[in-house]
Amino acid sequence: MKTARSRNKVKMGPVIVLLGLILTVVFFGIQHLKNTGKLDGIATESKNKVKAKKGIKTINIAVVSWGGYAGGQYFNNGFAENADSRFSKDYDLDVNFILENDPVKSMEMWKKDEIQIHWATADAFSTIYQDIAQYDPKIIFQSDWSRGGDAIVSTRLVKNVADLKGRKVAVALRTPSQSLLIKTLEANNMSINDINVVEAMSAVEAAQMFKDGEVEAAVVWSPDDQVCISEVNGAKILTSTKEATNIIADVFFVKGAWAEANPELVKKLVEGWMIGNAEINSSEDAKKSAIGILAKGLDQNDGDCEKALDNVRLTTFEDNKNFFGMNSDYKGIKGENIYRNMGKTYSSLKYAPTNIPDWKDITSRDALRDIDLSGSIHKAEPVFTFASEASDVKAEAFATKNVTINFASGSSSLDAISQQALDTQVVNILQTFGGVKVRVEGNTDNVGNPTQNKILSKSRAQAVVNYLVQTYGFDKNKFVVIGNGSDNPISDNSSSSGQAANRRTEIKFIK
Repeated sequence: MKTARSRNKVKMGPVIVLLGLILTVVFFGIQHLKNTGKLDGIATESKNKVKAKKGIKTINIAVVSWGGYAGGQYFNNGFAENADSRFSKDYDLDVNFILENDPVKSMEMWKKDEIQIHWATADAFSTIYQDIAQYDPKIIFQSDWSRGGDAIVSTRLVKNVADLKGRKVAVALRTPSQSLLIKTLEANNMSINDINVVEAMSAVEAAQMFKDGEVEAAVVWSPDDQVCISEVNGAKILTSTKEATNIIADVFFVKGAWAEANPELVKKLVEGWMIGNAEINSSEDAKKSAIGILAKGLDQNDGDCEKALDNVRLTTFEDNKNFFGMNSDYKGIKGENIYRNMGKTYSSLKYAPTNIPDWKDITSRDALRDIDLSGSIHKAEPVFTFASEASDVKAEAFATKNVTINFASGSSSLDAISQQALDTQVVNILQTFGGVKVRVEGNTDNVGNPTQNKILSKSRAQAVVNYLVQTYGFDKNKFVVIGNGSDNPISDNSSSSGQAANRRTEIKFIK
């Protein structure tokens, strides 16, 4: 006689078989959904419904392997959206930083709305504008200045910028690398036509060309500059954005229609990013945290990521107001200056449209107007200051810019024409090379008393410096004043044209 337990077993047999069949169907169904990607779609759809119900928005941002974007990544507590992100906690934003070092690929993703915000630089923005003009692009904020992240390395044969004349120089065209090269040549009264340009696909490739001995100079990124120096005997850094402090400005842009439809999202993103930048600038603990986030997100070691952060100036809220011309008292270089100046150059090289759009037409300052961040950590970067040193009188110059400044006979007073010459020919390059001292040397022809000529030439050089300091707010110790008189002619004084050439003011950039 069967027990109750044995009777249950007999009756449960078909049930167990049926459950087995159901589980098998479910298992293979799930596997099919996984294989076809539909399971991810279902999960994403479900997640998006939850986010939509909570009012959470998602923003995807295109970035490259660059330390200047650390403020946003630090505030996000990582590259991918996560529960510990301050964007998520404080602003109900899910932010993803999409690392794509191929700008062609990332730009296609931006065009398809897979990415909402894309990186660029103000100096080279004119070179990409034509490709994206139909989307009405708007630059919404500046993330950083390059301050050592870009450099020109050279062989032992190239002692200064003048030595680049006629030599092979590797550079990625239509990029910030070319902007640095153009402004460096300009500091020596040269242009891109004075060198033998060897096009590289990227700064990384330019560095490889230099290491392989194919070129005598190259524009590279850090840390490749140090690698080049270690691998090429006698190589050195000719100059970098440690000296050319205000040329490569990283910015982020969006589609005009997207910015107009999502003003609150733009404000939240920019505000959070500005807070992140300010905290990293002012706190060693925040900087260490940012280094760890960069190391993980970029798959690099902490040491390289620390150098990457040391080679940029993360721009604060007040820096951004200065950059976008929102502070009437600011006398330094603005985004518009860089964009317009380099845009003209790139247009002349056929890398940009003949008539580039106005700065106001490619920017949106709405978010910055709506943000209110106060406190010392959000203040703008102070004017570069320098110490006066006796060695500056004879320090070697890496570039020399000659400027013709006319004075009345026996006078050291600047007239309106001379002031305009300084405004148009000198000020921009001095602001660009904000991190170096400048020796201003006055020179005369051989007419008159040699001793008096020296006194007069120094007075004229001092008049130039006084104008620059008073009008543009440069630190007075940035300048070293020298009067050479007629001791350093560059032409024959036997002709009137030669004498005119010798009556000059030289702007020498010294490290």
